[in-house]
Amino acid sequence: MKDNNLIIKKTRDRFIAISMTALVIILMFIFGFINILMHLAVNQSLEKNIDTAAAASTFAMTNSKFGFPFSSSQIIGSEELKSIKYISAFLDSDGSISSLVSNMTDDLTTGEMTQIASGIMGLKKDSGTYSHYKYRMVANGNDRILVIVDTSAFTGMLSSLAKISVFIIIISMIIEFTVVVAMSKKAIKPLEEAFDKQKQFISDASHELKTPLSVISASADVLEAEEGENKWLTSIKDQTENMSHLVYSLLDLAKLDEMSKPPVMADFDLSSAVLNIALEFECPAFESGKELTYDIKPDVHMCGNEQNIKQVITILTENAVKYAGEHGKIEIRLRTSGKQKIIEVYNTGKGIRDDERDKIFQRFYRSDSSRSRNTGGYGLGLAIAKSLVNANNGTISVTGVEGQWIRFTVIFQSGSNLLTGAVR
Repeated sequence: MKDNNLIIKKTRDRFIAISMTALVIILMFIFGFINILMHLAVNQSLEKNIDTAAAASTFAMTNSKFGFPFSSSQIIGSEELKSIKYISAFLDSDGSISSLVSNMTDDLTTGEMTQIASGIMGLKKDSGTYSHYKYRMVANGNDRILVIVDTSAFTGMLSSLAKISVFIIIISMIIEFTVVVAMSKKAIKPLEEAFDKQKQFISDASHELKTPLSVISASADVLEAEEGENKWLTSIKDQTENMSHLVYSLLDLAKLDEMSKPPVMADFDLSSAVLNIALEFECPAFESGKELTYDIKPDVHMCGNEQNIKQVITILTENAVKYAGEHGKIEIRLRTSGKQKIIEVYNTGKGIRDDERDKIFQRFYRSDSSRSRNTGGYGLGLAIAKSLVNANNGTISVTGVEGQWIRFTVIFQSGSNLLTGAVR
């Protein structure tokens, strides 16, 4: 059930993330394009303003009959210059400022204008920017004019445009997020219904199969009693047993999927539970020529559903005995680390590939190396174990090396009802 909920949540989150990312990219492209165009237009306007101020100032220098200092009213095109905040610094042959012409006398004193012109001259560049001014050095024969244009109005406009763009993007994202979240609920609804139907089908099919399997098994027993043992009846009984195991596994999964409330938690002796299960598997391991050892710390207690956790340990131990390989080794261990109670089930044998670690807990998944009917199973045991661990607010993990070993580890965190499973 938690797996399905996790899939639904991931799908919904992915839908929201893709939608929001697409919106942000579109908005940033649109407003970025607008801001770039505005920057280009502003730069073009500033260059035109410098051209106008430079032409007027050059005319004034050429017509020196006006004498120094010039006033802006004496310069040709003075009407056009009214909309431009500028300073024209006329330079002598030695580079000193001989005169200033400006329409910024209401904003700056002559000393301040001289200081700005001197600062720009110190840059030793013929054009560029200085603070919120744009400048250009204009040559007129052997004389030079430093034309300076105030850009504060333009930069303020660009700054306002950038702020408005960011504001619109943020508002659009908030609105889009609200809409997408609402839409995602409708978009995910078919997936939720599909999972519900899947769970219902598994539950119904499992219940329906129980009766015919019981009849087949009973009939096979009657025939065996009357006719004696033969390979056909043995095959029927074996396959019936396999199918019964599958049906009961599916029923376990269906129950876990339909479980709306967490299992009843209580304090129990975890050491005793692990030890009893280890002892149950000593004979099967010995009969199959495998070595089973265990290291169980005594008097370890935990709060959880005892039956669930016993089933998890049983599934992991049964798998270890089954897949340990010829003359293989199985180790069951219970230890503590701080507040953690850690159960480890290890076995030698086929191990696990790196690409299987995320798949091994999926329903009906069996690695290529385990598909032989000699080992049986339908790939449901670990799925059930994971569901039981999740139901007890825990996690389960797997480590191993292909062709060598595999380990599952279950960890219980005291005080938070956390159970974790891991197999090596």
